[in-house]
Amino acid sequence: MKRIVIIAVLFIYANIFANTGKLNLTKGMEKYRLPNGMTVVLKRDSSSPLVGLAVLYRVGFRNEQKGKSGLTHLLEHMMFKGTKRYGKGEIAKTLHSVGAEFNAFTSYDKTVYWEVLPSDSLELAMDIEADRMQNSLLDPKEFEKEKQVVLSELNMHEGNPMVKLRHAMYKKAFGDHPFAWDYGFIDEVKNASRDYVYNELYKKYYVPNNATVFVVGNYDAREVKKLINRYFGKLKRNPRFKQSKVKPIKWNLGETVRLKGVASENFGNILFKLPAANINDDDYIALSFLEWSNMLGGFYYWDTPDGGVGYLGFSKEPDYPAESLSDAFIKKNLADFKARVINRERMDYDSISSIMMSLVWLESKFGAEHYAELIKKMNALSSDKLIAVVHK
Repeated sequence: MKRIVIIAVLFIYANIFANTGKLNLTKGMEKYRLPNGMTVVLKRDSSSPLVGLAVLYRVGFRNEQKGKSGLTHLLEHMMFKGTKRYGKGEIAKTLHSVGAEFNAFTSYDKTVYWEVLPSDSLELAMDIEADRMQNSLLDPKEFEKEKQVVLSELNMHEGNPMVKLRHAMYKKAFGDHPFAWDYGFIDEVKNASRDYVYNELYKKYYVPNNATVFVVGNYDAREVKKLINRYFGKLKRNPRFKQSKVKPIKWNLGETVRLKGVASENFGNILFKLPAANINDDDYIALSFLEWSNMLGGFYYWDTPDGGVGYLGFSKEPDYPAESLSDAFIKKNLADFKARVINRERMDYDSISSIMMSLVWLESKFGAEHYAELIKKMNALSSDKLIAVVHK
């Protein structure tokens, strides 16, 4: 039986770090944990004079409360607004002064801050990240100013017919579940309280025992470990911290949403109920292969701890997987698509940032150390298994 929840008339584009099939990705990788609970992932690559630093916090839309959507994204903005040591604007100014590229993003289950910069400036980036993990001010005046910036972003997005459709789809499909909230609702961000964001999000989730630090690039391993201990090892863990329990995505199946918008032609998306990220689930492996290999064109798999959502774009009329991907095609071409997944690292393993973000994505799902196991299971997929999953 096809588990379909929504047919919509405009294509929704979602960008996520999912295409990460790199055999060398975890070669030589080291992963360990500090006494304060922070996880460390190191990957040396001497092919570039640069180094990347990223800090992953396991907090995102799924951790927000009803009526308080969009606040993890607002907090992300505020993390650039200063600490006791780095005043307003000084974080960006300092990073720019050493030629760094830097940014941050918030998604359903994580918030990530990252920098790519010359190797001799790594200590500076560590100092900034460690400082703002526990000493960000969230100044009330700056909070109100930044709230207007986020509201401006939301208003701009709400003017986009595709975003309107996405919100309508999510509301119909997921009701009051956090998956439906996306980057938040305008009224709820407008009413956001600085004290709530500071105490219930920042102080609760921005703690070392809810964080993973990544260092990727050209560095001396012994020196990097000393720096990590110096800057991150001294941070105090939150002994009362407990990660949010799994919140199974609740689906309203069999629904349809239609909206009129400005477009050159009709486009749409079908949402499918799929399994959560689980490397021990054979269906998850097969579905991930379909996405990574692009065997099923237009298919995207948002695999979260709370369940999976599959997207399949179409134009004019929907084509279901079993209709657009024939059994004969799978049997004939499976080996070629496996080779595509396995060999794509030659094209993708091309920059410090892409390597680092791939590790961030893998670690956030089931642990970067399981990468080789994932590829092995994809390579062992039979055509019969793939056909069964497509029909399912």
